[in-house]
Amino acid sequence: MSRHLHQLALFAIPRAHYSADDEDLNGDADFSQNNARGSISQGRQETASLHSESGSEISEGPAKVAEHAAAENYEGFSEEPVEQVEVPSTAEVAWDGLTDKFSRAREGHSELAPIAVMEDKAKALADFKTKLEQYTMQAQCGRPYVLVQQLTNWLKSKRPETETTQASILLWAAYYRIQPKILFLPPETYQIQREENGCLIIFSILLELDLGHLVDHFLRWSQFDVHLPINRSLLQQKFKNVSVFNAPKLAIRFDEMQWRFCPAILELGMSREFGGDRVMPICGKEEINTKGGTAKLWQIKVQEEFVGPKLRNAALSAKFSDEKFGNVSPRPASSTPS
Repeated sequence: MSRHLHQLALFAIPRAHYSADDEDLNGDADFSQNNARGSISQGRQETASLHSESGSEISEGPAKVAEHAAAENYEGFSEEPVEQVEVPSTAEVAWDGLTDKFSRAREGHSELAPIAVMEDKAKALADFKTKLEQYTMQAQCGRPYVLVQQLTNWLKSKRPETETTQASILLWAAYYRIQPKILFLPPETYQIQREENGCLIIFSILLELDLGHLVDHFLRWSQFDVHLPINRSLLQQKFKNVSVFNAPKLAIRFDEMQWRFCPAILELGMSREFGGDRVMPICGKEEINTKGGTAKLWQIKVQEEFVGPKLRNAALSAKFSDEKFGNVSPRPASSTPS
């Protein structure tokens, strides 16, 4: 052992006269190799002389002590069999209890990537932008809002001459756009189209922000359409764990965009105040009291999907069809100071 340590030391530390002549070699490529060979041969020569001069001392050195210790350990070794502990049996894992993808695959319900997406993913995303613009209205306050019921119905509809829904092809288009080789598969369409825990509106918001490939994160966070609008601080907290560039700003962008997708729902006897971020979906108004000295009374128009069921039943006679806004319900608005 001492001999090997000696050789390693001589190999790692060049001799003094080599170091002194280093400047004269001018980067000779063979120097390091010759130095290594010279160091090893030097180590062998010095080790041999060391053996010849004090062989008896080396025989009693650390190497000999290690050999004696190894021999004693071997003599104390027992060949008796070691008792084997039986491993208890465990319950077999039922994968169908963890995920329904396997059961759906056996039933033939698994989704395959639509070939049309691979050929023209840009058209699918452009169709969405066109439909979103068609379903976006401008409230009397000047802010935009989306007819979310009509948009979600379109997303659930099938593309012409195919069995693929708009939402399905948009899922693949969003993920294929970011990663052409599809390393990470998108969620299946039924996961975002569920009535109770669906994410079609959230997916639409993300598509408008060119972030459609992040919808699976909202599914894992258990943040669904029913939770809209989502608190900004929660969004910022969640986006910190997303591996995307400038995640904090993405949370702010989502917060600013989500309000147009969740305008207020007017209900009978609601008597509540909405925050400044909430859009009031009033698509038209008409002053009906011009004689008041201190207040004005307006009759407003609201699309039917933003009228609660109680108010809708109470105002059935007031329902009419508008060329621009579709089915609307007029409702006398609260008096406002003139």
